[in-house]
Amino acid sequence: MLTASKTYRQQIEKIPFRNHSYMIVSIGVINQLAQAHAEITSQTSYISNNALLFESELPQFRYATYEQNWWRADGKMLFAQQPGSADYIFNQGAIAKDTMSAITIGFDTSYDIKGLTIAFPPDAYPTAFTVTNGTVTYTYSNSSDFFTTADIYDGSTYLTITPTAMLGGTQRLHIEQMYMGIGLSFANNDIINVDKTEFVSPITESLPELNLSVTIQNYD
Repeated sequence: MLTASKTYRQQIEKIPFRNHSYMIVSIGVINQLAQAHAEITSQTSYISNNALLFESELPQFRYATYEQNWWRADGKMLFAQQPGSADYIFNQGAIAKDTMSAITIGFDTSYDIKGLTIAFPPDAYPTAFTVTNGTVTYTYSNSSDFFTTADIYDGSTYLTITPTAMLGGTQRLHIEQMYMGIGLSFANNDIINVDKTEFVSPITESLPELNLSVTIQNYD
């Protein structure tokens, strides 16, 4: 092992991918118990990754499937393996089994859910859909792949999302991320800078303190 100069070490640390860290920051008002115990109970496509729907990971790659405007030959979509031939390593969120069919989220008990946050794919989001918990039903018009509402779903043992019109025509319902509440999630590409400071009194003169400051790019 050779000793490196201080100048050399400083230049090495300027390389973009050296000492790189990864972070996802989520903020909002979310029913954490409902979020933790949510699961997909309806039939979904074999390439779905249902459990990841309620986590902070968004799809980076998408599999082409036989549905309208979801089989682009521009190099941005992947071919999926045959069912049962391999694990599907790229997260897809939840994909309904059939075109224009619903996706149902079930819970282990009854929860009061105040607001919903849903991320759809940019090219396959519903422009009109309903959400019901069996007691109340809301009908929504939508013009974005990121949907949020402050409507309240009290006493929910399940939520069923049913598309009535899709941006790309006759498509499956794709849900890439979902929060039981109103929330936002920022990943590596959105975070410009993070500062974290901690203070602990050596003589217990005051309570421990932790401060986190995050700078987010807001071009959009």
